[in-house]
Amino acid sequence: MDTSSPRDTLLGFLADSKQFIQDYRLQNTGENTYQAFRRASHVLDFSTTPEGDSWFVRSRCIALLQELLARIELSPASEIPGDREIADGTISQWSIPNTNISIARITQGVQAGQFLFSAETVKQLDRLYRQAKRLPYRPGATPGIYEELLISDARMNVQERQVRDRLKPIDTSSP
Repeated sequence: MDTSSPRDTLLGFLADSKQFIQDYRLQNTGENTYQAFRRASHVLDFSTTPEGDSWFVRSRCIALLQELLARIELSPASEIPGDREIADGTISQWSIPNTNISIARITQGVQAGQFLFSAETVKQLDRLYRQAKRLPYRPGATPGIYEELLISDARMNVQERQVRDRLKPIDTSSP
């Protein structure tokens, strides 16, 4: 996925999350679905998210962000900074107007130079969703995926936690 500008990141996330959700709902999951999910998860900065490497945490964050974006008014693509607008290096962050959702340039690590949904945005997704969940969906938006995933992933979360618990070192602090 192209993450060279806020426009590319936002539009790429919307396209990939839409494909992932449609395939999930049709129970038509396969390699293309996995790749769409993987691309969507790679545009969120999980660097400060506890257990951010967990598929459960990542799918939950993707669903929360998708729900938010489905309810708020998005700027026309031409008004979101693209490659031309960021070429001079003066834009390092862009926020969706009237929201706390921001896309920021990563300055270090393997994703340096890429524009991702900021770590602060990812950290606030729960709160932002609770504030926006009563807003109506935009026409043409993909509705209801967060609640749907939450119910079906509850079973997967229990299994993932059981695996993590099995992989913990044995407590040898006492006989």
